[in-house]
Amino acid sequence: MITVLCEVAATVVFVILTIGLLIGLRIIVIRLKQMQQAAERLEQEMHTLIRRMQGTTERAEVALDLVSTQLKAVSGLFQAASVLGESVENASAAVNAMTAAMANKARQQAERIENKRLKGLDEALDWAEVGMTAWQLWQSVRDKVVKKPACSGEGDGHANNGGSDL
Repeated sequence: MITVLCEVAATVVFVILTIGLLIGLRIIVIRLKQMQQAAERLEQEMHTLIRRMQGTTERAEVALDLVSTQLKAVSGLFQAASVLGESVENASAAVNAMTAAMANKARQQAERIENKRLKGLDEALDWAEVGMTAWQLWQSVRDKVVKKPACSGEGDGHANNGGSDL
């Protein structure tokens, strides 16, 4: 009886352990299915994210191309500004040289005019001196003529050769 009892107990224990093992396996299978479903959802989300990332990457690539194009345009603008600056500098140098040349020419012209005016003034003073000498000579001759008596015949303004004393 004990043996039967032991056999029954062993059988019951075996059945309980088998049932427990089956239940444990069933729980593991359920959890594996849940994990598989979660992995599938994660895979779908990853595919969605990858597509979004590809779209974002494409937009980023377009944006980078635009930025590159803009940078090239700005680089060209800076080069143009540099060339413009050099042109302005050259024009300024040319204007300075032209202004210096014009100032020099104006100074030379003013000196020439001044020298000409001084020369003309010297000539005018020479002519004024000649005129003053002639006037003084005429005055002295006139004073001599006025001081001589009218009937003496001398100093009447006529020379013996028929010319005038003046």
